[in-house]
Amino acid sequence: MREEPWYEDCTSWHYYFNVPERRPGRAKLFLHNLGTVSIRYCWKKVNKPIPYVPEDMYEQAFFFNKNEDVLYPGETRDFCFTFVSEKRGIFSEVWEFSTINVHFLYDSSPKFTIMLSGDATDNILTNTTRIQKLQSRLESKANKFCIARKILLDIIDQATTVEPLIYPYKNMFVEGDIFVVRNPIYYYHQSEVEQLKQTFKEIAPDGEWDLYVASWRSVMKEKMYEQRMQYYDLLKKSHKAMLKPWIEDDSLTVQKHSIVKIILRRLADEFDKEHKALSLLYNVIGKDNVSAAEHLDNKFAVSMKSNVFYIHMLEHVGDTMELCAGALSSLDRNRWIDIDFCRQNDDNEINRSKSQLFAATLPSTSSIKNESI
Repeated sequence: MREEPWYEDCTSWHYYFNVPERRPGRAKLFLHNLGTVSIRYCWKKVNKPIPYVPEDMYEQAFFFNKNEDVLYPGETRDFCFTFVSEKRGIFSEVWEFSTINVHFLYDSSPKFTIMLSGDATDNILTNTTRIQKLQSRLESKANKFCIARKILLDIIDQATTVEPLIYPYKNMFVEGDIFVVRNPIYYYHQSEVEQLKQTFKEIAPDGEWDLYVASWRSVMKEKMYEQRMQYYDLLKKSHKAMLKPWIEDDSLTVQKHSIVKIILRRLADEFDKEHKALSLLYNVIGKDNVSAAEHLDNKFAVSMKSNVFYIHMLEHVGDTMELCAGALSSLDRNRWIDIDFCRQNDDNEINRSKSQLFAATLPSTSSIKNESI
């Protein structure tokens, strides 16, 4: 058998155990008698002292079946080794697997040795109990020294606290929540998002869409002109659909009408205020009580008053239009924003920031109601 090409000479086997104290660790050695002769074996311990382990403090820590036995032809056998220690430390034993009846003329000097090494470490549960007892003792003695108590608690927490794993936030949110967070100007439409995902697989078969419309547009720009325009039409259609809520109930429409009516009433009030203010400012006199010279001055004042009135009301009309746009956009959560998909991402982000800043500067609907009341 030694002449066979698959044969490998093996004269030793080593196994290392690393377990907490008072907790067993197990290993298994597999033997198979491939010959035609029964093998009678026994175990012999080899004394090999370790320099840093004193012999007088030896404690048995390795356990297995050390009885003499016979391994028949074709038989397989598993030898189970168990390591357990009552106290922490370093342990090592060397055993010799001796065969008795192989051949009386065979040179038996190379023996099959098994080296067992084990480290018994501190038990985490025991250490936790000790730390809790130490913490309670320190708390009872350090009530009068708050600063020292805080320092000791911080040291214990830093020494015993395990860093938490990263919170799996993606598993706690649905697709709609992630889509709205990454695209704040859009509403979530399941059909449109699913269509964009399927189209993204056609554009980039090896990639996966991260539900960010800007990344979808960036991948689209890398395609040829014909494909880019085809995907552009799809994105433009989805953009228009996702700008509106999936279901817009009547309450939102009624609220929009009421807000616009309040703003228009405020504009009507401005007409009366401006007319009264300009009349007091220019002090226009009736036609029946004036002379010819005063009539010319009065005519000039009326003309000036009309021009100033038109200018002031033009400003009020512009402000009213801005108020209507701001109120409606605030009701729609500032999502009615036009985007040019063919421009660069930087220009798009700048325009989006300007639109959001413009909507933010407009007064809220609640302030409009209070002023009108």
